[in-house]
Amino acid sequence: MSPYLRFVQGLIRQVLALLGSTLNVSYFLFDGAFGHHDALQMVRQTGLHLISKLRHDAALYFPYEGPYSGRGPRKKYGSKLDYRCIPDRYRKSLSVEKSIQTAIYQMPMWHKRFADLLNIVVIVKTNLRTGAVAHVVLFSSDLELGYELLIDYYRLRFQIEFNFRDAKQYWGLEDFMVTN
Repeated sequence: MSPYLRFVQGLIRQVLALLGSTLNVSYFLFDGAFGHHDALQMVRQTGLHLISKLRHDAALYFPYEGPYSGRGPRKKYGSKLDYRCIPDRYRKSLSVEKSIQTAIYQMPMWHKRFADLLNIVVIVKTNLRTGAVAHVVLFSSDLELGYELLIDYYRLRFQIEFNFRDAKQYWGLEDFMVTN
Protein backbone atom coordinates (compact mmCIF):
# COMPACT_ATOMS: atom_id res chain seq x y z
CA MET A 1 0.00 0.00 0.00
CA SER A 2 1.33 3.44 -0.90
CA PRO A 3 2.26 5.94 1.82
CA TYR A 4 -0.60 8.17 0.67
CA LEU A 5 -3.16 5.38 1.10
CA ARG A 6 -1.73 4.56 4.55
CA PHE A 7 -2.12 8.23 5.47
CA VAL A 8 -5.73 8.29 4.22
CA GLN A 9 -6.47 5.06 6.08
CA GLY A 10 -5.20 6.65 9.31
CA LEU A 11 -7.40 9.70 8.70
CA ILE A 12 -10.44 7.50 8.07
CA ARG A 13 -9.84 5.64 11.32
CA GLN A 14 -9.46 8.93 13.24
CA VAL A 15 -12.71 10.30 11.81
CA LEU A 16 -14.57 7.05 12.56
CA ALA A 17 -13.24 7.14 16.14
CA LEU A 18 -14.40 10.75 16.54
CA LEU A 19 -17.85 9.92 15.21
CA GLY A 20 -18.16 6.89 17.47
CA SER A 21 -21.75 5.70 17.41
CA THR A 22 -23.14 9.16 16.56
CA LEU A 23 -23.33 8.40 12.84
CA ASN A 24 -23.38 5.04 11.13
CA VAL A 25 -20.86 5.45 8.29
CA SER A 26 -20.87 2.67 5.71
CA TYR A 27 -19.29 4.08 2.56
CA PHE A 28 -16.14 5.93 1.52
CA LEU A 29 -15.99 7.74 -1.82
CA PHE A 30 -12.86 8.16 -3.88
CA ASP A 31 -12.59 9.84 -7.25
CA GLY A 32 -11.63 7.86 -10.34
CA ALA A 33 -7.89 8.28 -9.74
CA PHE A 34 -8.25 5.92 -6.77
CA GLY A 35 -10.60 3.43 -8.35
CA HIS A 36 -8.15 0.56 -7.97
CA HIS A 37 -7.47 -2.57 -5.92
CA ASP A 38 -5.12 -1.00 -3.35
CA ALA A 39 -7.62 1.75 -2.52
CA LEU A 40 -10.42 -0.82 -2.25
CA GLN A 41 -8.42 -2.99 0.16
CA MET A 42 -7.40 0.05 2.22
CA VAL A 43 -11.02 1.15 2.62
CA ARG A 44 -12.26 -2.39 3.35
CA GLN A 45 -9.65 -2.68 6.17
CA THR A 46 -11.39 0.24 7.90
CA GLY A 47 -14.71 -1.62 7.79
CA LEU A 48 -16.21 0.60 5.09
CA HIS A 49 -17.30 -0.07 1.51
CA LEU A 50 -15.74 1.85 -1.37
CA ILE A 51 -17.66 3.73 -4.04
CA SER A 52 -15.58 5.00 -6.94
CA LYS A 53 -15.28 5.22 -10.70
CA LEU A 54 -13.40 2.95 -13.09
CA ARG A 55 -11.80 3.93 -16.36
CA HIS A 56 -14.24 4.00 -19.27
CA ASP A 57 -12.34 1.14 -20.92
CA ALA A 58 -12.01 -1.07 -17.82
CA ALA A 59 -11.86 -4.76 -18.71
CA LEU A 60 -14.80 -6.28 -16.81
CA TYR A 61 -15.93 -9.88 -16.92
CA PHE A 62 -19.23 -11.54 -16.11
CA PRO A 63 -19.00 -14.33 -13.52
CA TYR A 64 -18.58 -17.69 -15.23
CA GLU A 65 -21.86 -19.62 -15.25
CA GLY A 66 -20.89 -22.64 -17.33
CA PRO A 67 -20.35 -26.20 -16.12
CA TYR A 68 -17.31 -27.30 -14.15
CA SER A 69 -14.88 -29.22 -16.35
CA GLY A 70 -14.10 -31.68 -13.56
CA ARG A 71 -10.43 -30.84 -13.18
CA GLY A 72 -8.43 -27.88 -11.99
CA PRO A 73 -9.83 -24.79 -10.31
CA ARG A 74 -13.32 -23.61 -11.22
CA LYS A 75 -13.48 -20.89 -13.85
CA LYS A 76 -13.96 -17.43 -12.42
CA TYR A 77 -14.27 -15.23 -15.50
CA GLY A 78 -17.02 -15.48 -18.07
CA SER A 79 -17.35 -13.34 -21.15
CA LYS A 80 -15.90 -9.85 -21.28
CA LEU A 81 -18.30 -6.90 -21.06
CA ASP A 82 -18.85 -5.11 -24.37
CA TYR A 83 -19.92 -1.57 -23.44
CA ARG A 84 -21.60 -1.14 -26.84
CA CYS A 85 -23.84 -4.16 -26.29
CA ILE A 86 -24.78 -4.64 -22.63
CA PRO A 87 -27.48 -7.33 -22.21
CA ASP A 88 -30.94 -5.88 -21.55
CA ARG A 89 -31.47 -8.08 -18.49
CA TYR A 90 -29.05 -5.82 -16.59
CA ARG A 91 -30.80 -2.59 -17.56
CA LYS A 92 -32.40 -0.94 -14.53
CA SER A 93 -33.56 2.35 -16.05
CA LEU A 94 -34.13 3.96 -19.43
CA SER A 95 -35.13 7.60 -19.91
CA VAL A 96 -35.06 10.26 -22.61
CA GLU A 97 -34.72 13.97 -21.92
CA LYS A 98 -34.04 16.61 -24.58
CA SER A 99 -32.90 14.04 -27.17
CA ILE A 100 -30.46 12.42 -24.69
CA GLN A 101 -31.24 8.81 -23.86
CA THR A 102 -29.87 7.58 -20.55
CA ALA A 103 -29.66 3.86 -19.86
CA ILE A 104 -28.45 2.59 -16.49
CA TYR A 105 -27.17 -0.96 -16.05
CA GLN A 106 -26.18 -2.77 -12.86
CA MET A 107 -24.43 -6.11 -12.57
CA PRO A 108 -21.89 -8.00 -10.46
CA MET A 109 -18.63 -8.28 -12.37
CA TRP A 110 -15.01 -9.32 -12.04
CA HIS A 111 -12.02 -7.14 -12.83
CA LYS A 112 -8.70 -8.99 -13.08
CA ARG A 113 -6.91 -6.42 -10.88
CA PHE A 114 -9.44 -6.69 -8.03
CA ALA A 115 -9.61 -9.68 -5.71
CA ASP A 116 -13.35 -9.34 -5.03
CA LEU A 117 -16.49 -9.28 -7.11
CA LEU A 118 -17.60 -5.70 -7.81
CA ASN A 119 -21.03 -4.08 -7.94
CA ILE A 120 -20.85 -2.30 -11.30
CA VAL A 121 -23.16 0.47 -12.54
CA VAL A 122 -22.75 1.63 -16.13
CA ILE A 123 -24.47 4.85 -17.19
CA VAL A 124 -24.78 5.07 -20.98
CA LYS A 125 -25.84 8.36 -22.56
CA THR A 126 -26.79 8.45 -26.23
CA ASN A 127 -27.45 11.61 -28.21
CA LEU A 128 -30.42 10.57 -30.35
CA ARG A 129 -29.75 13.34 -32.90
CA THR A 130 -26.07 12.62 -33.57
CA GLY A 131 -25.79 9.01 -32.39
CA ALA A 132 -22.84 9.88 -30.13
CA VAL A 133 -22.51 7.52 -27.17
CA ALA A 134 -20.63 7.98 -23.90
CA HIS A 135 -20.57 5.94 -20.73
CA VAL A 136 -19.38 6.11 -17.13
CA VAL A 137 -18.47 3.07 -15.03
CA LEU A 138 -19.08 3.32 -11.28
CA PHE A 139 -18.43 0.56 -8.78
CA SER A 140 -18.85 -0.39 -5.17
CA SER A 141 -17.53 -3.17 -2.99
CA ASP A 142 -21.04 -3.50 -1.50
CA LEU A 143 -22.79 -6.02 -3.74
CA GLU A 144 -26.17 -5.23 -2.13
CA LEU A 145 -26.10 -1.47 -2.84
CA GLY A 146 -28.76 -0.46 -5.37
CA TYR A 147 -27.86 1.51 -8.48
CA GLU A 148 -29.85 4.60 -7.45
CA LEU A 149 -28.05 4.96 -4.12
CA LEU A 150 -24.66 4.24 -5.67
CA ILE A 151 -25.18 7.02 -8.23
CA ASP A 152 -26.55 9.42 -5.59
CA TYR A 153 -23.61 8.81 -3.26
CA TYR A 154 -21.10 9.33 -6.06
CA ARG A 155 -22.85 12.59 -7.05
CA LEU A 156 -22.44 13.85 -3.46
CA ARG A 157 -18.68 13.80 -3.97
CA PHE A 158 -19.02 16.57 -6.55
CA GLN A 159 -21.17 18.66 -4.23
CA ILE A 160 -18.48 18.44 -1.55
CA GLU A 161 -15.82 19.51 -4.07
CA PHE A 162 -17.96 22.46 -5.16
CA ASN A 163 -18.35 23.52 -1.51
CA PHE A 164 -14.56 23.45 -1.03
CA ARG A 165 -14.06 25.43 -4.23
CA ASP A 166 -16.63 28.04 -3.18
CA ALA A 167 -15.15 28.32 0.32
CA LYS A 168 -11.65 28.86 -1.13
CA GLN A 169 -12.97 31.60 -3.41
CA TYR A 170 -14.94 33.26 -0.61
CA TRP A 171 -11.93 33.37 1.73
CA GLY A 172 -9.51 34.34 -1.06
CA LEU A 173 -7.50 31.12 -0.82
CA GLU A 174 -7.67 30.10 -4.49
CA ASP A 175 -4.20 31.58 -5.15
CA PHE A 176 -2.43 29.61 -2.40
CA MET A 177 -0.76 26.30 -3.03
CA VAL A 178 1.33 24.11 -0.73
CA THR A 179 4.45 22.95 -2.54
CA ASN A 180 6.22 21.04 0.24
